[in-house]
This record gives sequence, structure tokens and C-alpha cells, in this order.
Amino acid sequence: MSYKADKETSLHFIAPDLAHMDVNASGNLPVSEHQNHDSVVFLLEMAGASMLFTGDMDAAAEQDLLYMIQDGSLAAQFEQKGADIGVTEGFVQRVLTRPLQVDSKDASASVSIDVLKVAHHGSKTSSTEAWLQYWNAKTAVISAGVNNTYGHPNPGVMERLEATGSDIYRTDQMGEVQMRVKDGKIDIRYKLIGVE
Repeated sequence: MSYKADKETSLHFIAPDLAHMDVNASGNLPVSEHQNHDSVVFLLEMAGASMLFTGDMDAAAEQDLLYMIQDGSLAAQFEQKGADIGVTEGFVQRVLTRPLQVDSKDASASVSIDVLKVAHHGSKTSSTEAWLQYWNAKTAVISAGVNNTYGHPNPGVMERLEATGSDIYRTDQMGEVQMRVKDGKIDIRYKLIGVE
């Protein structure tokens, strides 16, 4: 489903797949035993920039979405539910219909998002190589607490992100990360409060 907040801002919700979730008679979603897997994932287009918010999705949810992109079912759902607001045009259409394997010589086939909010604080349970390569994010943001007991972000996730060439911003090392978007350009700043 999509929501057009204003002429420069659209949110395109790509997960969870509500078509395969048990919705009760009153229209409410059931309590999920697998909340991370069923995280809300959306693509934000704002003032010419694109950002993917991934919640705490796991590797299986990433793979499910990649399959839905590959077989065309995700694009078909958007076409079916969102044709009246034109969500299948432009960038979103290219993202939802791009092949998973792209010829590196064909730059027109490549799609790159501006910002990826890395799933589940950089946990080892997500951010697979296939997922990161598909989205090809210019910038990755990891929200993780300083000295968290889970060891987030995971070193393997960091290696995969570094291999993609994304600029990486980490709240555990940089504090608050702020982004200002204007005319397709993103200005990023960060600060640690209480550090002199």
C-alpha cells in the first residue's frame, strides 16, 4: 500500500505481506509470534531522495521480499491496490521490477537507494549480502546503543556493508544522526550529547 503525504513525499509499504497474514473478522491483525519477521518495511520517497526503513526484519523476510520482487508479485500488488495514485510510476516501479541479478555493464538497469536503515540494529539475523546488493544503498544508518549486550552491529554485517561501498553512520559511535533532504540532496550531521 502507498500513502502520498504531500506532492514531494510518498511512503510505499512493502512488508509484511498482508495478503498472507490471518486477519480476523474485525479486520485486526493477529498478535505475531515472529514480530521481527513481520516488521513493517517501507520505502520513503521525499524531495527527490529515497530511503528504505526495515524495522527488525530478519533474513527470511528479506529473502521473501526479494522473491516477491523477482517473480513480480510485489509490483502486481502495488499495481492492483495503488493504480489510482500512480505508485507504479518512476522510481518505485524500477525498484519493484528490477531483476535481482543485474548486468554490471548496464547502468540503466541498476537502482540505488539513497539511505538504508539497517535492519535490527545490525544484528547477524539480517542484512544478507543479496539484500544489500539489491538495494545498493549510498548511505546506511545503524541504530544501536553504546555497549549494548547484543554486540550490535554484528561484525559480519559491517563487513557486508563496507563491501557495498555504503557510507555508514552508527548511533553507537556517532550519537544522533540527522538528515535534511532538499532537492534530492541529503545533508547528514551527527553529534554525541555530553561528549566534549
